Amino acid sequence: MKIAFLNPQGNFDSEDRKWGSHPDFGGQLVYVKEVARSMAHMGEDIDIITRRINDPEWGKFSDELDFYHDIEGVRILRINCGPDKFLRKELLWSHLNEWTDNIIEFYKKSNEKFPDFFITNYGDGGLSGVFLYKKTGIPFSFTAHSLGAQKLDKLLSFQNFSKLDEYYHFSSRITAERLSMKFASVIFTSTNQEKEEQYSHILYKDIVDQEKVKVVPPGVNIKIFNKNDQSIDLKVVRKYENLYNEFPNRRNLPPVICSSRLDPKKNHKAVVEAFSRSEEINRNFNLVIVTKNIADPRKYSMEFDTVEANVLKEMFEIVRRYNIEDSIYFIDIDSQLELASLYRIGAKNRGVFALTTYYEPFGLAPLEAAACGLPVLVTKNGGPSESLLSKDISYENSKKIIRLHEYGCLVDPMDINTIIIGLKGMMDTEKYNFYADAGYSRVMTKYTWEATAKDYLKYIHEFCNRKKEENIFIPSYFIDGKEEIKIDYKL
Repeated sequence: MKIAFLNPQGNFDSEDRKWGSHPDFGGQLVYVKEVARSMAHMGEDIDIITRRINDPEWGKFSDELDFYHDIEGVRILRINCGPDKFLRKELLWSHLNEWTDNIIEFYKKSNEKFPDFFITNYGDGGLSGVFLYKKTGIPFSFTAHSLGAQKLDKLLSFQNFSKLDEYYHFSSRITAERLSMKFASVIFTSTNQEKEEQYSHILYKDIVDQEKVKVVPPGVNIKIFNKNDQSIDLKVVRKYENLYNEFPNRRNLPPVICSSRLDPKKNHKAVVEAFSRSEEINRNFNLVIVTKNIADPRKYSMEFDTVEANVLKEMFEIVRRYNIEDSIYFIDIDSQLELASLYRIGAKNRGVFALTTYYEPFGLAPLEAAACGLPVLVTKNGGPSESLLSKDISYENSKKIIRLHEYGCLVDPMDINTIIIGLKGMMDTEKYNFYADAGYSRVMTKYTWEATAKDYLKYIHEFCNRKKEENIFIPSYFIDGKEEIKIDYKL
């Protein structure tokens, strides 16, 4: 079966350049790449279709074709639309109709078989799927990852709608999401909570057919994120140990590792405040915050006026105010391999992974840390409350049974005291070992990319087989044989 992923935002290449350096180069690229590669391992013919960028500041994305050299059956197609330069996802809407025309033209000119099915991600990918469905009749699935209405709800308390819409283009995004939900053959969500809460939002519930919604959690790349020592670990050990040159007496303390994009919604300041308010935590842990391609965070925060710089400024202000300079450290990690090494180093030093974001749609990062042996302390808001919960697990020793209902410690990101209590709990040896072992077991049994790809294919094949049995014919310019899509191409 030929399957194509539609991903106009960000970009893909064999070396994963720019990952983590921009919001459009975040976790959704990891998701698409890993599902695509896993499907290729299972014998499917896979194209990842993205937007061609011919921009000196965003090099290596100008070739029309690219490949992952360690695997056959998956390729990257970069298709022109709009200007040559990089555009953030909020500015892509008016170019997607052209992009889908050019996708059709590519397959025609190359005399290749068209995909049997499109897998779309986010609203821009979903709308592209709708356009292609209208033009070719090829069915598609929709994976939102996060929905615009929830983000809008959170931001409306800080700004009025017109200002928010001017930057984020919520009107276009929510329209695109509604069209994607209406015309998708399958809708994939990562958790039951996403299915039941996000898709029941007043802006979507009238359009969603819950029968089409399938829960398929994402996975962890266990070839990278695992407990096994790697040669790259020596390089990261040197980076890690150099953090403490100014305060060598703190080198042996366990690290609390924060690894997420430097974005206000990731709420790094909550962990910094926990360190500022609790002398016990300050005395027993170091806080290690991962930066990407920022070698000198303090200098960067003073010289630049970016989102990342402002997040750093806020953290440095707390550090100065409470005089905790000897407790907070920043480490420049530039690849997933290095990140996995850092997690292994943290586990060997009885460290903890912390993610205190206000809301996390799924929460893949904690699972990656858990796969390396780190116990995790994570926001209770969103996916982690499902992926890290259990009702049937216990820890027993010769003296007592400790019954815990989580594979990780869940905290309220708005309540610093719960973070302090959670970190103090990690000082207990039995609880620490329980979380480390249970979290690792949870990942290995439930959250692998192979399992994700297998479930995707199960539902896609079910739909395609049913379509064949019912002998459904969809004309190229009609939906359901009767309703022509009316879309404003100037969304």
